[in-house]
Amino acid sequence: MGKTFQKIHACSAGTFPKDGNKISQWVRANGGEYSPTVTPQVTHLITTLEAYKKNIKPVREAKELKHIKIVTFDWLEDSLLDKGRKPRRVTKYLLNTIVGNEEKKQQQQQATKKSADAKARAKKTGATKRLPGRIKNPDPFGKATARFKAGTAAGKGDTLGAMVLVYITVSTLTSKS
Repeated sequence: MGKTFQKIHACSAGTFPKDGNKISQWVRANGGEYSPTVTPQVTHLITTLEAYKKNIKPVREAKELKHIKIVTFDWLEDSLLDKGRKPRRVTKYLLNTIVGNEEKKQQQQQATKKSADAKARAKKTGATKRLPGRIKNPDPFGKATARFKAGTAAGKGDTLGAMVLVYITVSTLTSKS
């Protein structure tokens, strides 16, 4: 009899595709305790993704108790097969993390699709994005100045560039005379 699950009090819920009926035997054979129902002593609820999403009664009870870690069947398998003979860290097996990551991926996909649709509409209609009140670089030759890169936009109230251009023009005219 091993002691891999010495501090583990497990419970299981849901329909497992393989070896689900052996969970209690494996936990007990490795030094842990098993309960057929969720109790305050339970530390880990082993369940399926479908059962978690359906929020079945054992899952709701485990969520209410808050200290119970709701994990996948993979956590149990990986912990039993681990060479260190210790339970694996539950971080990547927690179902609330797995479901949360799935939701984030869906939101990102939707946002990407929306932005792609908007770009396609803009391209189709020939619309370009131009901010109101913007003027082109005041340098008539399109050369870069100290404040602007060549061909960049300047703010409407930004008169410093124009003043520099006027100063340069005036100073060149006066030096030639």
